[in-house]
Amino acid sequence: MKKVIVLANDFFGGIVVLEAVKDTELGMNLIAVTRIYQKDKPTLSDFEKSNVLNLSFPNWQNHLEIAWCYRIAFNKLTVAFENIGNIKVEYDFPHDNYSSGFYYNGTLEKFKNDIERQMEFELKNSKSDSKTTIKSLTKKNKWKLW
Repeated sequence: MKKVIVLANDFFGGIVVLEAVKDTELGMNLIAVTRIYQKDKPTLSDFEKSNVLNLSFPNWQNHLEIAWCYRIAFNKLTVAFENIGNIKVEYDFPHDNYSSGFYYNGTLEKFKNDIERQMEFELKNSKSDSKTTIKSLTKKNKWKLW
């Protein structure tokens, strides 16, 4: 699922739901925040070509913004967002795999703030060289070596 987030300065950002776990008491979603930051509403193509946001503003050191968010946070939103389509995710991301490195974030508000703070930081500083793509998190490599 791809969602557009309306940012404070009339720009748009974007997130991709990589996994939705419905069989827990509160429900959880694994969210990948994209580097989408533009005046025009993003298209599905923009999401498919996007990279994951890599946080490098103060106190972060090249941290990929991929985190679990409780479903209840979607029900208490103060962030304007819109679902613009679905993307097939060919990987499983078990919520109880604590070795995955994905942390628990809590709210979409934090994701929105992280996008705005990172883009503001990059106006005066260089951006990260990380090129983790949304495609690499959603599509399995079809090549087989035998």
